[in-house]
Amino acid sequence: MDWRFKHFTGAQTYRHLPDEALAAARGFVAEILGWNVADTADGFTARGVSFGHAAIATFHVDPAADGARVSVELAVERAGYMGFMLFDVGGYYNGQIARWLEGIGDRLEGRVGAAAPHRPPSAGQRALAWMISIAVVGFSIWAIWSLVLAPLIGIVTGVLYLPGRGGDLTLHGVWARGVSIAIFALDAFLVIRFRHWLRHDTQATPGRD
Repeated sequence: MDWRFKHFTGAQTYRHLPDEALAAARGFVAEILGWNVADTADGFTARGVSFGHAAIATFHVDPAADGARVSVELAVERAGYMGFMLFDVGGYYNGQIARWLEGIGDRLEGRVGAAAPHRPPSAGQRALAWMISIAVVGFSIWAIWSLVLAPLIGIVTGVLYLPGRGGDLTLHGVWARGVSIAIFALDAFLVIRFRHWLRHDTQATPGRD
């Protein structure tokens, strides 16, 4: 299980030469999506943001019996400003790949739809995004209080108040200060681990699910 990236794939065969399919795919991603493109031996990679998550798309173009086959491997970072993605709610990213492949076909055939194939999220997807955003804000407020403000107040005043779903917890005196110090120690550990993860994984090539 890849906890950093969620992976999606898709492919389509076109009745055009591989060079033509590659040029259409590359132009579509660079011009329509506006993603940063870098060439590879059999295609290109593209980096951008999709639905609040950083993403890396790898396009492969191979000869096929009746033309060219374009395949897409999309790696989307699970953590983003829309929240943490465990699964593709509503099939959004699979739908994006399908629309990309459709847009490449439109571009190859010179159809009008090639000008605007990148459709916005549906009403359901926008509603889900708002729900996730509200949940993220609520969790952020709880985390800031429980991991920073409450233990700081606990050390200074000797009273530690922690809200929770199973009931609130209030400590006084030595217990309040001791637990507050333990919470700050946990904060320091998490910060160190997060910086270590960034330092070692930022340049890493994403693996497969």
